Amino acid sequence: MSEILSMVGTPDRAAQKLWERVSTASQRVAALMENIPWQTVGGERSRAELNEAGDLLKQAASLLARTAAREELRYMRLERNARSASSPKDNPTQP
Repeated sequence: MSEILSMVGTPDRAAQKLWERVSTASQRVAALMENIPWQTVGGERSRAELNEAGDLLKQAASLLARTAAREELRYMRLERNARSASSPKDNPTQP
């Protein structure tokens, strides 16, 4: 009989909703960038808007880098704990 182990006690629904919100916004930004033709973009107003957007995206990337690093470590610990909990303890030299 196989055993299913839960890696997380209770999901953080609020964090998951925020993740979905950020993901949706990121996809929207990518789609908008695809609609701005690189070859012909120009003008003072466009430069100002792109400069402001670039600054905001740089800040967002910095925030998300911290979140990603923290969450990756948490996931790795949980995964390691789940693997050690499911490994056979009676015969550690099992082939």
